[in-house]
Amino acid sequence: MMTRMKNTSRSWKVLSLVLFTFSFCSISFAQRFVQLDSTTHFDYSKHIEWNDRYESILNEDSTKIVVPFLSVRQNSPTEIGFLWKDIPVEERSTIEFYIDSLQLKVQESSILLDTAILTLPARVDDYSLVVLSQNGEIIAQLNAKVYWYHDVDVIVVPFVKTKLDGEDLSAYLNSIFGQAQLQVNVTIEPVFEHDEIKPKKLLDNPSTDFDRYTDQMHDLREYYFNQNYSANKSAYYVFIVPGFVNEKIDGYTVLNKAMSFVKGKPSDQPGIHRNIAQQLGSSIGALLSTWLDDGPEIGSTENLMDAGTGTSLTNDQWESIHRNCHAFSLYDDYEDVRTNGGLIAYYFWEENKRGEIVSKNGRLFTQLKMPFKRNHYSYHQNITSIFFKPLFSIFSYRINSIHFGVLLFVFISVYFFRKTLFRRLRNRSGLLRFGANIGIFCLFLFLVYQSFFLVNRGYRIFELKGGQVTEMKDASMKQMRLEIEKGMKPEVLAEPKLGSELFVKKKGKWMLKRRKNVLYFNQYKRNDEVYYKFIKDSDSLIVSTKGYSEKAESHYIVINYLEGEKIKRQRVFNHLRVEITPKITLPNPRKRILLFVNGYRPTANGNSFEATFDSILKKGLEHQNSNNLIYDNDRYNYWKSWNEMNKRFQARINPGETFYADGHFSVETSNHRSLVDFTTLSQNYPERCKNPKRHICQNVEGEMTYKSFNLTSNTEGFAERKMNGRIAGRNLYQMLNEIPNKSMDDTLYIVAHSMGYAYSLGIIDELRGKINFGGFYIIAPENAEAGKVKMSEWDEIWQYGSDFNKNKFKSPCLLDGIAPQTKARGLKSKNRAFIPDDLYKKKSFFDSHFVGYYTWIFKLSEDAPGYIKQR
Repeated sequence: MMTRMKNTSRSWKVLSLVLFTFSFCSISFAQRFVQLDSTTHFDYSKHIEWNDRYESILNEDSTKIVVPFLSVRQNSPTEIGFLWKDIPVEERSTIEFYIDSLQLKVQESSILLDTAILTLPARVDDYSLVVLSQNGEIIAQLNAKVYWYHDVDVIVVPFVKTKLDGEDLSAYLNSIFGQAQLQVNVTIEPVFEHDEIKPKKLLDNPSTDFDRYTDQMHDLREYYFNQNYSANKSAYYVFIVPGFVNEKIDGYTVLNKAMSFVKGKPSDQPGIHRNIAQQLGSSIGALLSTWLDDGPEIGSTENLMDAGTGTSLTNDQWESIHRNCHAFSLYDDYEDVRTNGGLIAYYFWEENKRGEIVSKNGRLFTQLKMPFKRNHYSYHQNITSIFFKPLFSIFSYRINSIHFGVLLFVFISVYFFRKTLFRRLRNRSGLLRFGANIGIFCLFLFLVYQSFFLVNRGYRIFELKGGQVTEMKDASMKQMRLEIEKGMKPEVLAEPKLGSELFVKKKGKWMLKRRKNVLYFNQYKRNDEVYYKFIKDSDSLIVSTKGYSEKAESHYIVINYLEGEKIKRQRVFNHLRVEITPKITLPNPRKRILLFVNGYRPTANGNSFEATFDSILKKGLEHQNSNNLIYDNDRYNYWKSWNEMNKRFQARINPGETFYADGHFSVETSNHRSLVDFTTLSQNYPERCKNPKRHICQNVEGEMTYKSFNLTSNTEGFAERKMNGRIAGRNLYQMLNEIPNKSMDDTLYIVAHSMGYAYSLGIIDELRGKINFGGFYIIAPENAEAGKVKMSEWDEIWQYGSDFNKNKFKSPCLLDGIAPQTKARGLKSKNRAFIPDDLYKKKSFFDSHFVGYYTWIFKLSEDAPGYIKQR
């Protein structure tokens, strides 16, 4: 009864909204089309808050018809039903159905029935079905979204006992994601057990921004994948856990990451099924809760991402699922991810009293942990002076006794200075004395500010470069690793040489040691016990059993297996624990190297490129600047999620290896110079004009629109990004020269977008003379005029983007507002390619910059500017 009353109340609310809208224009939500094929799925507008997501048309009696969407499979014909409704039988033969100029015929036998049967042809691209009356007026319309039907793997890993059934869960999930033409293959593994896991321990409450995993979640992930090293890395994982400290939390997923945590509910299978589906919606499709962004009231829809039991998806969600699926990152954007790039390698191990690393199963790497690389050593202080001992902290700044002493000294000095000054001003005007007081007060604040940071610089004398880390005595290895991972960052961006930082625990004390980039260990046997000893470090890789000795350009571990006092054999590993011993004697292979350099990374992940900037526009949030590491995968899902641009370039370049660099830096380094300026500009800038032949966007508040851009080049910000790019270049050089490779014989191809252009110039400066340059493809560069290219270095070089000079007066709404385009210095005008005129709907303040809309590059003819040669 209560449910019926709630539904009635909800219906009256929707009806009142509709009636309000009817006072302006009559709207029809009538359903003319029905589903006949189980592979197709409809999306009708049912909520006034979402009406702007649907196309609307006027029929012959001026009723506005909200056009539904249909999800169909690519290259697959299908049948749908059309409801004749009030159309008399004698007039039905005059009704015409069109897809563009193609006329479709209904099945003859269905003319006399209530529902006409219509066969839609196999198509590759989206299309619209239009229904016309005998007078040529539109009766109905259907917008078909054509999707490639494919599958993803979902692996459920219970950490607690569960009654989940694989077939039931698979059927449920496919009834939901099948709406977006996505098949889900479900595998439920046995309950996972580990010595460090307490089955009943609740998980800490995670971030309410859904942007990062907790330390507990990190640990569970590492336990599982360390024990299942060959686990499928191209799948979505759902970990069934006991629950969360907050009982109201049933699950958690970092948006568009491949790892979810779901609270086990043995007595509520439907509930856990939907919980898993919701988490996979966030994981696979980056779907958000329906009530956000002024959506319908919570619990008022039948949508999967609403409260309740609904399972339906909208066309926007179909799109988001297809754009974001196959992004299999198990790491959030804030944690250190293992990569073989990085100037300083970190190592952790424990030794017994004899200085031995005792292995339980005979393998060194069960006791030797190598969690990450960075470009700098960690920063620790061994404060021995009582005067520098921190008393408390203010905004992460430590306050000690010297701060108070200096503050007192400044106060007394200023006091006597004022006293002396006012003796001389005794007979002067009151206005002058007032001004003197203001000046003295400002001087006092200035001296306090300067002295505060001067005292803080004194902490540098206590920097620990070797010895005991006293504050971590008796800490576990996990605690020590987290301390290093989240500890203070030094001021230096990168060390001048490759190196290693060792953290060794012995007798409860953690000792810090800085060493060179190649570490040597001996393996010994005592009775049935196997143990190892760290014996030396070097900047050269020496493998005497192979007759090899060369300066090392990366980080290596060499294990000597002894027989008596002699080395019987040796094994060499890189920092990723991959054995490379067999590669030492291999010849250097020549390869094409493809490097993607991304630009600015927004903190949101919306259903459109513009929506991804919501966190900037609404909250002023930004990711931290690039850590200047190189990855062998699309670490931040920058290229793959937007029309798989990386795969398109890979198909054209045909590289032997592909790498990714992160050129993300704050908006402050751009020509916008501040988040406030960028936000204000983007909110006030005119949207794309509806009529391409009649632009009304030339002026904003009495001034020419294009003049609202800050066109003064931010050379300092550009130089900062370029300088950081040089650090990334050092890391790339390191990775390209891991045994048996030598970069001198390789050829480099770079794809840079937006801020990535400045960053890539730094990489190029670092690699010049160390590798051959093949192709440089610059997409919508930010502040391109601040950088210079050398065309003679490259076999092929192109700059792509919007045409600023062509559009700034007549149609400024089409300009790239994120990075108003200028020509890179040193580049010839004929080496620029502009967004084609026929892509009008893919041009605007945001869209002209969107890397996913640059697929037109691969449709250019061989003689057109911007064409990329097939390798």
